[in-house]
Amino acid sequence: MELYFYNSLSNQKEKFTSIENNKVKMYCCGPTVHDYAHIGNFRSFLFSDLIHRLLKILDYEVTFVMNITDIDDKIIAKVKNTSLQKYTKIYTEAFFQHLQKLKCLPASFYPKATETISEIIVMIKDLLQKGNAYRSQDGSIYFKIASFDDYGKLSNIQLEQQKVGASQRIDADEYDKENASDFVLWKTYQKEDGNIFWQDDVLGKGRPGWHIECSAMSKKTLGNHFDIHTGGVDNKFPHHENEIAQSECCNESSYVNYWLHCSHLMVDNQKMSKSLGNFFTLEDLIKKGYSTNSIRYMLLSTHYRNEYNFKLNEIESTTKAINKVNRLIGILLNSIHSEKNKENLKNNYLQELAKFKKQFFEFLCDDLNTAGSFGIVFTAVHFINQNLKDFSLQEKKNALDFFKLVNKIFDVFVDADIDKKKLLQEKPSLQEKSIPEEILLLAKERQQWKQQKNYQKADEIRNEISAQGYFIIDTSNGFEVKFKN
Repeated sequence: MELYFYNSLSNQKEKFTSIENNKVKMYCCGPTVHDYAHIGNFRSFLFSDLIHRLLKILDYEVTFVMNITDIDDKIIAKVKNTSLQKYTKIYTEAFFQHLQKLKCLPASFYPKATETISEIIVMIKDLLQKGNAYRSQDGSIYFKIASFDDYGKLSNIQLEQQKVGASQRIDADEYDKENASDFVLWKTYQKEDGNIFWQDDVLGKGRPGWHIECSAMSKKTLGNHFDIHTGGVDNKFPHHENEIAQSECCNESSYVNYWLHCSHLMVDNQKMSKSLGNFFTLEDLIKKGYSTNSIRYMLLSTHYRNEYNFKLNEIESTTKAINKVNRLIGILLNSIHSEKNKENLKNNYLQELAKFKKQFFEFLCDDLNTAGSFGIVFTAVHFINQNLKDFSLQEKKNALDFFKLVNKIFDVFVDADIDKKKLLQEKPSLQEKSIPEEILLLAKERQQWKQQKNYQKADEIRNEISAQGYFIIDTSNGFEVKFKN
């Protein structure tokens, strides 16, 4: 099936063709570990995870890199009476825990800026030698954007009206379009940097600027030229624009073929951000009783290029949607293991089920249209519920296989690969008869994960059950499910 992405570089949808046959190299702008990431940040990371999963399903061998920015202006401003490593370790570990809770596939590499200093220095020296960079009076080194004719090709910034050069420089990591100027590659040491610096015979005592870090980390892990670069739309300028300029000048080659940008998560029609104070962390939502499956569903449900206005009650809606699918998966499992299966002599639904699978992937391959794909899932749920009584054993198995495939992409529904045969055939107790079937299925699945010592999965399911108004009591004989008062 042909795959199409909206390429920010060309501002149009393009058929995806990898540089190397059946292999994809992909770089995702990861977190700056100055604080805990909020769910607006995780929308971008889940968008990259979606691409990663889809490429693997389409049989590409994927080298996926997500960087960790552990040195920049924000971190310098916050590091006080501790070391840089100790400070960033807290937020780096929290980030990885949250990635795991949200079921993001692991990256091939997680390079850190502080572990790439030698490669950064080599790139800056090369840019100096080629005349693309210069040293200012205070010793800092800047990239000369006038030396790169294609500057602005990603963000469509026009520089003809601006006098670009040594008189116009900016050393802040982040800035607005109005400040398009020569940007810093190496910041000479300032007393406010404290004990955070590196020393080089040519560059002197200092630290790297933010933009050169990603160029060096991507070059180190993926080479000079690779397939896909993802990130939030707010990184398009200046960060990604500057990446292109310094990388293409240094490497004397194309940098990235496909630039994919995820739009903002909004709150009351404003961008979710730390500066506005209108943000939620993943832990904030978990403490409110929302499951990570529901949060993941919510963040994936809207097309990545559309802004999404976040509302707490919409997480509750996603929980109901997940339960609807989980209920059907449970019924299919139970029905497949039933002794009452017989061949369907009246209808053949295999063709219809194959059509759902085809349509599901057609939407995904059309620039990651998740809204359309989720729509097909619930069209299939409705169809199967209506006709299940007439399904043959093979049709039930194919229906279950469809949901297994869906879950390889979205990973928000019950894991139909776990062996529930014994659990589903157990006779319910009197207490269980008053609890909805989908809640009992979740509770039994949690018990299996506990037996496998996967306590993270077990906790996720406990949170999901709690969000639906029930709680679990673990007993010496297993568990009990009760209504919340």
